[in-house]
Amino acid sequence: MKKDSWIAIGLLVFTLLTFIVGLSVGSADTSILDGLSDEVFDQQVLYQLRMPRLLLAWEIGALLAVAGSIMQRVLNNPLADPYILGSAAGASFGAAMVRLAIGGSAFILLPSAGAFAGAMLSVLIILSISKLMGASGRNQIILAGVAISSFLMASLSLIYYMNAGDNILKTLIFWSFGSFEMATWNGILILFPLLIAAFILQPLWHKQLGLMLLGDDRAMQLGQNTNALRWKALLFSSILVAFCVAQAGPIGFVGLMVPHWVRSLFGMHRLSVLWEIMIGGYLLLLAEVISRFLVYPSGLPPGIMTAMMGVPFFVYLLVRKKYNFQ
Repeated sequence: MKKDSWIAIGLLVFTLLTFIVGLSVGSADTSILDGLSDEVFDQQVLYQLRMPRLLLAWEIGALLAVAGSIMQRVLNNPLADPYILGSAAGASFGAAMVRLAIGGSAFILLPSAGAFAGAMLSVLIILSISKLMGASGRNQIILAGVAISSFLMASLSLIYYMNAGDNILKTLIFWSFGSFEMATWNGILILFPLLIAAFILQPLWHKQLGLMLLGDDRAMQLGQNTNALRWKALLFSSILVAFCVAQAGPIGFVGLMVPHWVRSLFGMHRLSVLWEIMIGGYLLLLAEVISRFLVYPSGLPPGIMTAMMGVPFFVYLLVRKKYNFQ
């Protein structure tokens, strides 16, 4: 059996074990075996609180990893990431505005639509700035993304402050940390078709995305319609980010770290998406479970944990001469 097969089996086993541990950790003294009893309380804790939270963590980790991989290749920039480029901040802004407007509405697609509008608007602004910068845009796009992200998050903080008396505000503030506390089975079902689409589309775009790494001029010489692919890929990645943010708030750096790990360990091929899904899903699942032990029993928002991991990794990539970033 090949080494990659053993790694895949090991990753699946660790994912299952982590999931089982996660089902037994929380504020209620309920273990996974208690869910087999007739106690309504234990069943509610396991099947309506813990299981949706863990499944949502895995799904969002997988989707953010794929979105980050697509962004890095279509922009030919190894530092691209939904969080750094500002699409996550735009999605957060749009989703928060919708949630404040509709209050406790149960229509879950409305925040996702607002998140998508915000994500696309931020991407459009950043790409416009990059185009104005010309040749230097490939590197300066990161600075533009950080600036747009900071502006949107500051605007969101101002709106929170101005609506301090709103009953939903406390929930929104906790959501903005990147948390799975609002996980529902409906949210999981909404994300599942996106996971299938990611699994299908990225392999189909593998060759085209590979040509983008040669630069726009060279890719066009080889017959690639770079603008069409860029917009399709960014549209799809923005949809992934928007629905993830609408469910769990902005969770940063998963889309930055996981694609780099996959390329370093397994190279870049048509089925790299499988590794991105498995590793991205496991990363956030593990972060969710570990957070329950770090701050027992309520847990630490996983978005804080990924940021603490991602910032040093981002700085490491910046200083590596291999990537020629100035």
